[in-house]
Amino acid sequence: MTVKAKLLISIDEFKLRLGHRVVMLRTDKRMSQFALSQETQVTQATLSKIEKGKAMPTLVTLRKIALALEVSTSDLIPDDK
Repeated sequence: MTVKAKLLISIDEFKLRLGHRVVMLRTDKRMSQFALSQETQVTQATLSKIEKGKAMPTLVTLRKIALALEVSTSDLIPDDK
């Protein structure tokens, strides 16, 4: 069985879920996108794309976001369900 066949969600669905988690965690902390951008040194445009599911963050960017939101990197990763 191929890796693609083993995936339970598509890459596009993964990006959408990841973006939704970033938005939820950011808004729970009452943090603006601009503030998260300043904290992570990731452009606001890039954060917007990540939050909308239009871009897949690098591991470094994902770690920066997790640190700024005070969660583990794994908390941002959507499960396959």
